[in-house]
Amino acid sequence: MRVLLVDDHRLVSEMLRQALEVAEDIEVVGVAANGADAVVQARRHQPDVILMDVEMDGTNGIEATRQIVAALPTTRIIMLTANDDQSTVLDAMEAGAVGYLTKDKAAVDDVVDTVRRAAQGEIMLPPSLIGRLVTSLAARRREQFERQVIADALTMREKEILTLIADGADNKSIADRLIVSPHTVRTHVQNVLAKLGAHSKLEALTIAVRRGLVSLN
Repeated sequence: MRVLLVDDHRLVSEMLRQALEVAEDIEVVGVAANGADAVVQARRHQPDVILMDVEMDGTNGIEATRQIVAALPTTRIIMLTANDDQSTVLDAMEAGAVGYLTKDKAAVDDVVDTVRRAAQGEIMLPPSLIGRLVTSLAARRREQFERQVIADALTMREKEILTLIADGADNKSIADRLIVSPHTVRTHVQNVLAKLGAHSKLEALTIAVRRGLVSLN
């Protein structure tokens, strides 16, 4: 099987290469030092498995994974992480990775076995983490769905007013900016509060920020 290594630490890449090349059924077809190069080399070599570092300058491992999976959906990507932070693992799974290895715990035999099992289509996650990941992913999906429902419910004018509220504008300032009457602004604000299930502008803004509808400058 063909393997691409991606890590910005040359020593780590060399250790991985040596560990993998001991196996007769594994060929290391390339080594990339950053996410952008990983995408280029993945397209060129079309590996079966990629060992991908998470934290790299420029295009990080998660973004590179997202791009590679979109272009090469059959390539299996294993993330190399400094720790098993659940948020990082979740981001990696959502990007299309099939598992991860922590650098401090990955012995030579673990690396070879993980690559082989990933190539066979297995999900490389410890059983203790699968339940938590499924629950967390479901929660993320639910939040994304709720955010989209709210976004679809708001009119363009209401979204515009919500953004201005996030910028700190009061009703009069909003009316002046949009060239409408203060009464019209108040009506729009009340509609926004109702759709967000909020009782005040502050609560509406808190919900909007949490749902990713607006950002605070």
